[in-house]
Amino acid sequence: MPSVRSRIDVCHTLALADGLIHYVAECLRQAVPHARWEVGHSEIPNHVIEGQPVLVGFAAPVDPVLPMMNLVGQHLLPPDWPYYRRTPSTHDLRNWFDVMVNLAVPGEAG
Repeated sequence: MPSVRSRIDVCHTLALADGLIHYVAECLRQAVPHARWEVGHSEIPNHVIEGQPVLVGFAAPVDPVLPMMNLVGQHLLPPDWPYYRRTPSTHDLRNWFDVMVNLAVPGEAG
C-alpha cells in the first residue's frame, strides 16, 4: 500500500500537471487566436483523442494532456529508465510550444 507521503506526492504531481496543461493550452489559444476547443474525433477506432478536448486550428488537433503529462512524468521514472530526467527543462516545454504554434493553420480553425 502506498505511503501517505507518496499519495501526497502523486496529488501534487497531478495538480502540477493539471495547472501546466491549462496554462499551456491557454497560451496556445493566445498565440493562435483562431484556435478553439472541440471534442476530438478520429477515423482511427479507439484513437486516444476520441471524445477528448482538443484544440483545432492546427495541422492536426492538439491534445495538450499527453505531452504535458509526459513532460511532468519524466522525473517520476526510476533513474535507470532511458527517458528519466531529474528535472525536465523549460526548453522542453518551449520547444513543444514552438512546434505547436508553427503547426497552426493561418486564419483557419479546424
